[in-house]
Amino acid sequence: PPPLDAALVPDAFFHGQAFKLAMVDSRFLDAFDIALLLGSAAIDPLLEPERWPGLTFGAAIDAVCRTVATVPDAPGLLLDGGFGPPHDALVAFIAGLPHGRTLKVERFEAADAPRTHVVLAADDARRAARLAEGHRPGLTFSLESLLPLFRL
Repeated sequence: PPPLDAALVPDAFFHGQAFKLAMVDSRFLDAFDIALLLGSAAIDPLLEPERWPGLTFGAAIDAVCRTVATVPDAPGLLLDGGFGPPHDALVAFIAGLPHGRTLKVERFEAADAPRTHVVLAADDARRAARLAEGHRPGLTFSLESLLPLFRL
């Protein structure tokens, strides 16, 4: 077949499709990266304003899940504190992420050896408390500090 005339299918169409596919596939960090590259003008027509907080939250959780996957000696992810959704709902959300499907996710209080895990604290105060207890700084995160990183 002859090649398509580029004027018939603008690049914006393919960029929009890439963003939508990342969202549908629960690859929120990828979707955020695409949004960051394309800018608000290209993404605003594709994402309703009320869905931005979900993308921000999903991208932050996705980033933490990807970090756990890169730490071979970490047995899983510990959730420390209240995150808004109930614990079981958050565990189910994480299990639906491509990098969260095989993660063992527990409450911080339930872990036998919490210092060997990656820790996601709900806020900066909890993270500071865990660091004071000797948890690894590069593997102890605060959702409160991560969320502002994922805003356009």
